[in-house]
Amino acid sequence: MSNIRDIGSNTNLARELRKLVHPGMPFGPSQTELIKDPKAASQLFDWYNHAFADLLRGSHLIIGRRGSGKSALVRSYTATPYVLNSQAGKESRDFIKRFSLPPETLAQAPDLVVEANTPSEIFNLEYMYVDAKIIPPPEIVAEAWRRRIWLLIARRLEIVRPDTVDDAIRSVIREDVTPTVTSEEFLDRIERTVSDNAIRCVVIFDSNDEYKLTDPLQSRVFEGLCRAASNIIALRQGIDIRLCIPSELLEEMQHLLSNPGKDSFRRQYLHWTAEELYRISAARILIYLKLYAPTQFERFGDLRLMDRDSLWQFWSNFLPKTIKNDLGETEDTLIYLLRHTHMLPRQFIMILNQLWGSKTGIPDHLIFEGRASETQIKRAIAEVEVINKDAILAMYKTLYDNIVRLFDEVMPLLTRTFSYGVLHNVYNQSGARKLMASSVYPEPDFWLFRKLLFSTGAIGLVTARTDTYIKARFQFNQNRPLTANDESELCVHPLFSRTYELKPQESRLVVLPRGADYLEAHAVIQE
Repeated sequence: MSNIRDIGSNTNLARELRKLVHPGMPFGPSQTELIKDPKAASQLFDWYNHAFADLLRGSHLIIGRRGSGKSALVRSYTATPYVLNSQAGKESRDFIKRFSLPPETLAQAPDLVVEANTPSEIFNLEYMYVDAKIIPPPEIVAEAWRRRIWLLIARRLEIVRPDTVDDAIRSVIREDVTPTVTSEEFLDRIERTVSDNAIRCVVIFDSNDEYKLTDPLQSRVFEGLCRAASNIIALRQGIDIRLCIPSELLEEMQHLLSNPGKDSFRRQYLHWTAEELYRISAARILIYLKLYAPTQFERFGDLRLMDRDSLWQFWSNFLPKTIKNDLGETEDTLIYLLRHTHMLPRQFIMILNQLWGSKTGIPDHLIFEGRASETQIKRAIAEVEVINKDAILAMYKTLYDNIVRLFDEVMPLLTRTFSYGVLHNVYNQSGARKLMASSVYPEPDFWLFRKLLFSTGAIGLVTARTDTYIKARFQFNQNRPLTANDESELCVHPLFSRTYELKPQESRLVVLPRGADYLEAHAVIQE
C-alpha cells in the first residue's frame, strides 16, 4: 500500500479520500465500484498479497464470490503501478521477494489498461442480434467481440498515446459515416500499431453478477466473449484479457467458458486469509486517523502492517482480547468477528463500518479512541448479517426463483450440527423440491439441493472439535465443490445460524469455518 503519510502532502488525494472515508463510513466503501479515483483505490486496497502476485503471473479468469474483491484486483493494474517500479520502496521489494516474482514477470506489466463496461458491452451486442432476430453461432459472435475489443483498445490509445493513432483509425473510433478504411483494414492497422510500438495491453472485463443464464441470446454473447478472449490470448500479440467470473455461477457457466482445443485461460480463484482481511482493514483505520485524527495517527504512523505480530498488536488497541458469544462461552474477538463472514472483504468491511460508523455524539477525531465494547460488536454483526445473507442468496436467483422462500422453509428445520441423513429427511419432508424447480432446473433432486446449500456457504463439513469450536470446511474458500456421504457430519455457518431460528441443540460448541482462525491460517486455502 502506498505510504499513508503521503496523504498529508497530497491535497487532491486527501480530498478524494475524504469523500470515501468519513465518520459515517470510517473504513470506506465496501463496494469497489464506488471508488473511482485510482490513487484513492491504491490507498484503500492492500495488494501486497497472494492475489496480486497471482495476477502478475498472468491469470486470465479471475474467479471469486460476490464481495471477494474481483473488481479491485483487476483495477490494481492502474491503482498500484508502484509495485512494479524499479525504484520501489522496501515494502514493494519485500512483496516481490516473498512471492518469488522474477524480473521477467514484472517486465510483463501492461503499458495500456482498458477497462470495459461489461454489462454495457454485452447489452450492445445482445441488442444488435435481437434487432436482427437471430442467435448466431459462437464463432460469429466471437469475431464480433474481436472487433469490439480492438476498437476499445484503439479508443484508449487515442486518449493516452494519441501519437500512435493515425487519421484512418480515428475515423473508425469516431464512427464517421464514411470511415476512410474498411473494418478489416482498421483491424490490421490497430494490430500493427500495437505491435510496432511494443505496447503491452490488458483488457479487463469486470464481473457481471446479473448474468441471465436462462436467456439463450445472452448466454451466446457471453460464450462469444470467452471464445474471442481465448483466441486473442493464444495468439500472443501483446494483448491479454482478464475476465471476472462469479464463482457462485461458475458450474452453470462452465460450458460457456470452454473453447475446444483452444482454451488458453489460466484460472485464479480469489480467496482471502484472516491476516489479509485484518491488514487491509488496519490500513483503512490508519487512513481515517491520518485524515481526521493526525495526532492519534502518529502513534501508529511507522507501523509495519506486513509484520504479523505488529498487526495483531495494532488491533488490540481497538478490540477487546476476548468476547463472550451468545452461548456464554469465551472466544478470541478477532476470530469471533471473522467466523461470522464468508472471509470476504465486503462482508468484513460492512461489519467494521457498522461497528465504528454508527457512533453518534462523538467528535470525528475520537471514534477510534478506546476499544469497542462487547455489546457494540454483537450488535454490529447482528445488523449486518441479514444484509450479507440476502446478498448471498441474491446471486442464486437467476437459477432458483424461490430461493429466499426455500431457505425460509428449510433452515429452521436444521440444528447447528446434523447428520447427512437429517439433511436428506429435511429435503423429503419440506417443500424443497417444489421450491427449487425453475427453468434452469425443472426437475431438481436431493443432489442439487445439497449442492445449493454447500454452494451458498449455508452448510459445511465438520472436520474436528476443540473445547470451544466445531471446526468445519465450507465451499466459499476452496476451489473445488464440497462432497459428502452417508458418514458425513454437517453444520450450519454462523452467518446463517443466527439469521434463521435453528432448532435448539444442547452442545455449547460454535462453528469455526476454516480460515477464520488467524492464529492458524498462515496460507491461502487452495484446494
